[in-house]
Amino acid sequence: MAIPFRREKLASQIQKEISAIVRSEMNDPRVTFVTVTQVQVSPDFKYAKVYLSVLGDKKKQKLAVMALKHGRGFMQMELGRRLRLREVPELSFHADQAIDKAFKMNKLFKQVEGARKEKEGNEGNEGKEEE
Repeated sequence: MAIPFRREKLASQIQKEISAIVRSEMNDPRVTFVTVTQVQVSPDFKYAKVYLSVLGDKKKQKLAVMALKHGRGFMQMELGRRLRLREVPELSFHADQAIDKAFKMNKLFKQVEGARKEKEGNEGNEGKEEE
């Protein structure tokens, strides 16, 4: 039971520290509107997937992920120094698609709701015409 808690705690600390590093120490203009949304650490603590949300279009997302991949060595060194880890997980950066998926789902729900209201409105009008 202690291992999953430890992994979650490490993921939370990595998320916080990477956010601080991106915000204060990276001088790359491609990472100005980057938010670290989630970090997943592997069960053996050797790998960490870092999910990012970037304000802008797909091109800006790709550029930000590429910039962070380029600065991965610097980030791993900083994480080791800040968190005092013997072995720092190997970082991999990924664009977080959850926000885009949530917007698409919301749009679909609104379409379904609009179609249902339109159908109910038409059925109500037909009932009045028959009377």
